[in-house]
Amino acid sequence: MKQGPWTRVRPLQIDEVDDYTASAYWQGTLTWGHFPNNLMKMMGHCPSLAITEVAYANAFIFDTDVFNNGRLFAGFLDRPMKELLISRTSLFNRSRYSVTHHSFIGYSLFKGLGREEEGFRK
Repeated sequence: MKQGPWTRVRPLQIDEVDDYTASAYWQGTLTWGHFPNNLMKMMGHCPSLAITEVAYANAFIFDTDVFNNGRLFAGFLDRPMKELLISRTSLFNRSRYSVTHHSFIGYSLFKGLGREEEGFRK
């Protein structure tokens, strides 16, 4: 893959990384929408990050209600609300990629749950 003038660091393709990192690429692809993910391709430059990223992100985004001795420790927000929280944090940090990416996901989730008007307002 040729590096364009707009990139500082070229994303690594799956055939350019070791087997462990390649398996992380596939895990990200299967978990996050069945398309190659540029986040994973950039993390390919630091395999230990690539290998741990999917589990880390999934623990935050896809966590379920977790109770310990009757006390709720995880699962406070539903998935669409988590995406809005990520979008708000991204706006604050001026991360254009995350704003675009997570706003789209959040709105799509609200729409898929029949809560399109709520998602639009929020």
